[in-house]
Amino acid sequence: MGSITSCGVLTGFDHQEKGVGYTRQFTTTENGFLSYIVTFENHAKTELNNPSFVVADIPINFGDTENTSYVGVCFSYSNGDKEIIIDKEWWDSVSPTSRESLIFHELGHCALNRVHNEEEIVKSGKTVRSSIMHPGVVSAIDYNTYKPGYLHELYTSDQSILFDSI
Repeated sequence: MGSITSCGVLTGFDHQEKGVGYTRQFTTTENGFLSYIVTFENHAKTELNNPSFVVADIPINFGDTENTSYVGVCFSYSNGDKEIIIDKEWWDSVSPTSRESLIFHELGHCALNRVHNEEEIVKSGKTVRSSIMHPGVVSAIDYNTYKPGYLHELYTSDQSILFDSI
């Protein structure tokens, strides 16, 4: 897919806050997302050296991201609940690599409390997003090429592996 997309968070915000009176739409995760959660947890256990890490109660489902330019969004509610909503049309049009990148980005917001990182690395004329937490979805090619660096940075905020690999 050639277009640049946003994860659903306005620049400068770490997720979409919902005020008092709003409640999350879902209490369970759609089955198709469960393998992404398990993979995210397994990487977290290694990168954080925390064998008991779990995502916890953050359902992921297809639904209305509330902005047509958002392909995924982490909603946080005033009662402490969180959920991730994914645009199904976008999901159905992209590779499994792009799907993982988006889910990991949104879990970065919801499970790791990460904010956006708009930095980019330019080396030998190539521009690469310096974080999976960039507000635009990291391309599948870059995600595959620099995956160890992106995952390390996601969980630790340390960009050294990514910087060294570009």
